[in-house]
Amino acid sequence: MSQRNPFLAAITLAALAAASPAPAKDLYKHFLDPGLPHHKAILQTLTALSADPKDATLLNDLGCLVAWDGFWRDALRILDEAADLDRTTSRPLYNAGLVYIWKGEYASAKGMFEKARKREPGNWAAWWMLGFAQEQLGNTEAAVEAYKVSLRVDTSLFDAAKNPYAASTRLKSRVLLETYDKRRARAMMPETEQFASKERYAELFQRGPSAPKPAAAQPYPGVESDVVLEPPPPPSGPVITRVAPQPQGGSASAPAATSSGPTWNSGRDAAPSKNDGPRAEGARRFPVVDTPSGKGLPPPPPAPTKPIVPGPGGGGD
Repeated sequence: MSQRNPFLAAITLAALAAASPAPAKDLYKHFLDPGLPHHKAILQTLTALSADPKDATLLNDLGCLVAWDGFWRDALRILDEAADLDRTTSRPLYNAGLVYIWKGEYASAKGMFEKARKREPGNWAAWWMLGFAQEQLGNTEAAVEAYKVSLRVDTSLFDAAKNPYAASTRLKSRVLLETYDKRRARAMMPETEQFASKERYAELFQRGPSAPKPAAAQPYPGVESDVVLEPPPPPSGPVITRVAPQPQGGSASAPAATSSGPTWNSGRDAAPSKNDGPRAEGARRFPVVDTPSGKGLPPPPPAPTKPIVPGPGGGGD
């Protein structure tokens, strides 16, 4: 009798399973609302599948859309069908692993990501999510190794802006530190390798030659700048010209003395006014030299021809 008990128990469980109602299939279809863009996409995918029910790409997309609505059982069934129809792609397996992550079933997720990376070793996201599932299961060393493989191309999978799960891992610093030397070597390869004909592969490693930029006026000689300076607008007001100073002891009708060298205005021909500030006083004391190019430094004041008698205010003028 004791030998029959396991056999009778198995028969009883099989009978109970047959008597219980099977889970409903395609339960999500009862909740579709054509007015919602997400559900409209599901209906369009179903319409396309009606013409080709064995399209693995459409089934993969449908499984993702259904999973977004939380119908995980239907999503997993659809993704499993897509993975069986096309064994050259790992997308359905990867997406099924994501569904298990959403459900909190990390062991099942690990199995799906393992299948995805075996089917397509270059699916770096599958490697990263495999590391994440291992980390959640407490397998730290296995998680680090999977994370390292995912960094074969770049480190963007550890960017939380691109991968929301990156904010939940505690192994980022360790993985980046342990892979630093290899990542640095890969980054330097395009600059250090010696090709027999580098021009043939130039587009693979660096940007191609760009069209030369037209030469622009530089604000200062010898200083490069990308800013194109517009010419100043023509003056709209009265044009101010310099007036040669009258010689001392001369008259207004006497011709001005000619000189081959630069001339300057001592500032004593203009009486100070009450509105003149320190800036105007300085302009009178240190005038600008009138050189042929219009540029120059103020010359030293001439030696006085007679002693300067201080005025009531103590000034020298």
